[in-house]
Amino acid sequence: MKETSPVPQINVKKCTGCGLCAEVCPVFILELRAKKAAVVEALRELCNNCGHCGAVCPVGAIAQKAREEKGFSPRKGGLIDAETLQFFLRRRRSIRLYKKQPVSRETVAKIIEAGRFAPTGGNRQGVHYLVLDAPAQIAELGDMCTAFLEKGVKIAGHRYSQALLARLGSREMAASLGRYATLYRIFQERRQRGEDRLLYHAPVVILVHASRWDTSSAFNCAVALYSAALQTHALGLGTCFNGFLQVSANLSPKVKRFLGIPRGHLCYGTMTLGYPRVSFKRLVKRAPAKVKYLSA
Repeated sequence: MKETSPVPQINVKKCTGCGLCAEVCPVFILELRAKKAAVVEALRELCNNCGHCGAVCPVGAIAQKAREEKGFSPRKGGLIDAETLQFFLRRRRSIRLYKKQPVSRETVAKIIEAGRFAPTGGNRQGVHYLVLDAPAQIAELGDMCTAFLEKGVKIAGHRYSQALLARLGSREMAASLGRYATLYRIFQERRQRGEDRLLYHAPVVILVHASRWDTSSAFNCAVALYSAALQTHALGLGTCFNGFLQVSANLSPKVKRFLGIPRGHLCYGTMTLGYPRVSFKRLVKRAPAKVKYLSA
């Protein structure tokens, strides 16, 4: 069978009629007819090439563009035990101290590969990655972000802005902006000493952007970037997510042009990465999860 389209092609001779493909299909384009899998022609245009049907078929009776022929063995399963995973997730720390050691593009490709396989709404796979790995380019970006944020912090930290937000019922936002204004002033003082407290002299900066009109974009980008971050730590590197850079990429026309983010796209996440210059020796606590069960 040739994989000529995203719509699954059924080898009826191999098909055992188990029905699993129809059960896992999220867009209902498969059904059983005479105990064999078949495509519902009226719905074939709904196929999003997710590959579930071909991946779940126990006898390999389904060919589709999305099906990967290599890299999977039922004996491996791809599973790790829950305790090991929990420890890995808790051990991950935000890294702001990096070695001057450069990160190869081969390593960056492995990191982005992890994000590539993160789930996306409707399997649209609309996440775009932007990588900066030239020190001069990263320094220029830092300068532009610093100039933009300085103006914003002055406005946000002004007593009239604080009072207006408080009157509008946004006391929490006013307090938050006040804290960030204080923090940013410290960043500025450190910057004058030659310290980069915005991008941390990181050898690599990664941004993710996607269509602002896709309601899944924020989720898609966040999951992809976090998957990439976990892969980064598994490879012995470290990351730090960067909200200041994300704000600058979205609100500063100059920064957006420099980065080449297209019209109609928003930046939904950024992170610095590199080889850590520090090693954390202990786990840390977190507040209890805020959970509410709607059922009694």
